[in-house]
Formats: sequence, C-alpha cells, structure tokens
Amino acid sequence: PRVMAPGRAAHAARLELDADELRFGIKALTGKSFTDFSEDFMVLRIRDLLGEFPTRGSLKEKSRMLGFSMSGLYRFMMRKMKRTPSGWYWY
Repeated sequence: PRVMAPGRAAHAARLELDADELRFGIKALTGKSFTDFSEDFMVLRIRDLLGEFPTRGSLKEKSRMLGFSMSGLYRFMMRKMKRTPSGWYWY
C-alpha cells in the first residue's frame, strides 16, 4: 500500500491548531508556504538519513522511514535535490 505523508490539516491537529493558523504561522516565521517549508524539511531529513547512515539498511527501508515508496523518493530527490537516492552515496 502507498504511504501518504500527512497534510497540513493533520499536522495542525497534532499541534491543536487549525490549518489556517498553521499556514499563517509558518508563512510569518519563515516566509515560506507550508508546502515549501515541508519539502525543505524533508530534504534535511533525507540528507541526515542517507548521509549519517549510508551503510545501514537498504534504500527501500530508508524510503519507508521517510514516508516514501522507492519511486516516490527517487522522484522527490530528482525534483528537489537533483540526485538519485543511490547517487547520493557518491557525494
């Protein structure tokens, strides 16, 4: 089954805010949209996971830990980082 990342409403509920409050707060504090902020945060998580533990676990396991399928992680990294998951280990 496909794993979907929680959206703005789910994150807002965890913080006991409504979705608009979260959106306005992120925009006011960072100057970014919720989507841009979330994607930038995911890039940091990917860098940490792939950089800190390059030999532990398979890419499939790591993609699941990040909430992606293998193809989803590949597409996200190509779009945002201009690298493939397997190509990450060479940098």
